[in-house]
Amino acid sequence: MGVLDVLTSLLRDSEWHDLNEISTEVRNVSMTSLMDLVNLLVDYGFAEKRETPKGEFALPVVEAKLTDTYLNFLKRIDEIEKTEH
Repeated sequence: MGVLDVLTSLLRDSEWHDLNEISTEVRNVSMTSLMDLVNLLVDYGFAEKRETPKGEFALPVVEAKLTDTYLNFLKRIDEIEKTEH
């Protein structure tokens, strides 16, 4: 499975996931490359990204999730693929 497949698979639950959590699932990818992939999904309207201050020093934590439109698109593809088999 490719990096983008692993990333979208993780984000398919409609929940927010921070980059540290995502990086544990998407192995062997730098944090910079992971952020580039998240930004690509955001740029094309497939994902949302937010930065929230957390922790003692209120450092921003980047979180991402797939948009409802993209989730519906993926679900529809799954339905079509199931009818094919």
